[in-house]
Amino acid sequence: MKKIGLVIYGAAYLLLSLFNMVTAILAGAISVGFLVSIGFTTLYLIGFYGFLFKKPIFTPKVWRNLFYLQCVALILQFTPVLFEFSSELLAINGLILIVTLPMLVCLYRYSSPDSEIWISASERAKVSQIETLLATTDVISASKTMGEKTTTVTMSKAAGCYIVHIKRVSTEIESFKNEFITLNRAVEFVEKYTSISSEELVALQT
Repeated sequence: MKKIGLVIYGAAYLLLSLFNMVTAILAGAISVGFLVSIGFTTLYLIGFYGFLFKKPIFTPKVWRNLFYLQCVALILQFTPVLFEFSSELLAINGLILIVTLPMLVCLYRYSSPDSEIWISASERAKVSQIETLLATTDVISASKTMGEKTTTVTMSKAAGCYIVHIKRVSTEIESFKNEFITLNRAVEFVEKYTSISSEELVALQT
């Protein structure tokens, strides 16, 4: 139902954008600003399509920057109301905000690097065994010793988040943990800050 609602919203947004474009062209109101507006509207619709159908397009950073630009544009649009109050202008801007808000929410979620959308098939395959283990046990743990340093990684899943706890023991004891929305990001964290790979996390499980 949620997806159907977004499809209807996206279609309505597209039709409204096309109507505004045709109206401006027929009125001869074509300018640089008009062309820039068309460009940004097209990008927003592409991002909305990517979010709706879970298609990775460009990079999360591109969409986060576009999200910020749209927020700034909306704020600037309300600025005239502060200097010269007009109920008509306020109503128009309020309507624009209502129409644009769902698009902004979708762009924000789409621009999150932690979104499942940005995880490739090879990355999913890489952590499939870990995902299987976490489905059957509460906690998995693996230790590895290199020289005088022993590194222990503990991973668990709680409340929809993956919790990684890393402990290093040598002349001193260092311990820290972090939480991640996706398992891929959790494994990336382990591989970045320890000498234990995703394969070893499965093979060395204690």
